[in-house]
Amino acid sequence: MRGAVITRSVCRQPDNRQSDEEAVRVQQECAPPPLANMERELLDFRDVAQDWEMLVHRVLTAGTPAPRIAHLTGLDPQEISRLTRS
Repeated sequence: MRGAVITRSVCRQPDNRQSDEEAVRVQQECAPPPLANMERELLDFRDVAQDWEMLVHRVLTAGTPAPRIAHLTGLDPQEISRLTRS
């Protein structure tokens, strides 16, 4: 077939020089859409969950009772109590 152009997406493992964000982006581009969507949800969760202790500590300091925080967040009340002692 003269003049035909065949393109192929090449997905490879990221090398050590790439940042974590770049590696995730490349892997998601190569993943099937349903899997890539679930992985994006996990990344969003990670971003939100990273600072949960700092957020709960700020809310406690502002005067919100620990049982109310547990009710609103679904966190284990023992985890919240641990933060009140630190």
